[in-house]
Amino acid sequence: MNSSSVHAYHAKNTVKLQLKESTPGSQIPFADLVTSTPELRDKHRFSLHPLLFNNVLQNMYIGQADFSKVHTVYYGRRIIESTYLPGQFTLDYHVDPEDPEVFARRCLATQPENYPKLHPRTRYYTEQEIDQVHKKWQDNTLPIVLVLHGLSGGSHEQNIRSIVDHLEGTANVAVLNSRGCARSKITTPTLFSGLHTDDLRQTVQDMRARFPDRQLHLVGVSLGGLILSNYLAEESDKSLVTSAFTIGAPWNLQSDMEALTRSVSGRYIFEPYIRQILLRVLKSNIQGLKANPDFDEQEFLDLYKNATHVCQIDDRYTCREAGLPSASTYYMAASPLIRIFKIKTPMVILNSLDDPFLSCNYPVAEVQRNPYLYMASTDKGAHYAYVDPKGDMWYSPVLKKYIESWKDIRDVRPDDGGFDVKQTKFKDVIDLY
Repeated sequence: MNSSSVHAYHAKNTVKLQLKESTPGSQIPFADLVTSTPELRDKHRFSLHPLLFNNVLQNMYIGQADFSKVHTVYYGRRIIESTYLPGQFTLDYHVDPEDPEVFARRCLATQPENYPKLHPRTRYYTEQEIDQVHKKWQDNTLPIVLVLHGLSGGSHEQNIRSIVDHLEGTANVAVLNSRGCARSKITTPTLFSGLHTDDLRQTVQDMRARFPDRQLHLVGVSLGGLILSNYLAEESDKSLVTSAFTIGAPWNLQSDMEALTRSVSGRYIFEPYIRQILLRVLKSNIQGLKANPDFDEQEFLDLYKNATHVCQIDDRYTCREAGLPSASTYYMAASPLIRIFKIKTPMVILNSLDDPFLSCNYPVAEVQRNPYLYMASTDKGAHYAYVDPKGDMWYSPVLKKYIESWKDIRDVRPDDGGFDVKQTKFKDVIDLY
C-alpha cells in the first residue's frame, strides 16, 4: 500500500466569501469552502500507485510512460501580441475534438509560415475560430480556468492534459504557454522567468473584459505556480482573479537550489534533468535570441557543452531576462515568499514533503498569518507527479471538485477584515525587487 496524508494549514479566521442570494446564509470562510472538498482536509489519506513508491519512481513514470492514448484533449492555439513586453505569447483553448482528416486539413491551412509544427491534437486557430470559441463560452454559464505549466512545459504535457480533461464540463479552460515553450515561436529575444508576469496579466485582463460576469480561476503547476503567486502579489487587492490553486510551486528558490543537489537522486538525476530542460529551451529558441546584440552564440554553445549546474545557466541567462545581475539575486527576487503577504486572492497551495526539486521548507507560518491562503502539504506526491493507482494525477479530480465548490459563491472581493501587512523599516531595501 502506497499512501499519503494531507497536512492542512491556514489562518484561524480565513477571508469570508459572499454567497449567492439564492443560497442560505450570507458568507462562508474560505477554509470551510476548501474543506468541502474532502481530499483537501487535514489528515485525509489517499493512495498513490503501489509500484511507484518513492519520488524517483514517480517522476520517472511521469517522464517516461506512454500517455499518448489518455487525456486526448484538443487545443486551438491563439497567438497574442503583447501589450506590455515586445513579442508574442500563445494561449491554447480547450476545444471540441475534430475528425482526424478534417483536423489534418485545417492544421495545414492555418499553420503560419516559418512557425514550428505543434504537438498532437493542437493547431493554430483563425481569428474567426477564436471568436467562435469565445461565443461558445459566452453561451454557457461555466467559470473560466487558466492553467500555467511548469518549466519549459506546455499544454501538451500529460499532467496539464489530465487537469484539462477532468475539467471538461466544469469549466471553460485555456492553457497559457510561456514564451518559447510548447513549440511557440519567439519573435523578440525575450523568453521568460519567474518574474515575467505580464503575459498572465494581459490574459486575465482580456478574459475579464470578455467575460465580466464569470468566475476566473488560475491553476499553476511548478514554475507556473510561482509566476501565478508573484502575479497575485503584484495585483494584491486589485486582483481580478476569483481564486487560485498551485501544485508543486516553489516558494524560496535560493533554498530550493541549495537543496537540489543534497541527495544522490538530486545530484545525479533531477539537477541534470532541469539543466537539460533549460539548455533545450535556449537552444530551440536560439534564432530569436540572436537578435539580442548581447547574445553570444559561441558562449552559449560552450555553456551547452560544459555546464555542470543549473545555477550557471541562470547566472548567464535567466537573471538577465529578469534584469538582475546574478543568479542569486534572481532567486531571491523571484521567490514568492518575500511577497506572500501581498497575495489577496483566495489560494490553495498543494505541495509534497518528498519533492525532489524543492527544499520542502514551505511557508507554513506565513500561510497561517495570511487569511487568503490554505496550504495542503502531503507526505508524498513527488513535485507534481502524484500518480494514483490508475496512473492518473491524483490532484486532477480534486481540482475539479474544488472548482465546482465555488458554484454558490458570488464573484466579488472577499471580506478580509482589513487585513494588511506593511513593511515599516528598511522599506527601500524591501522594495528593491
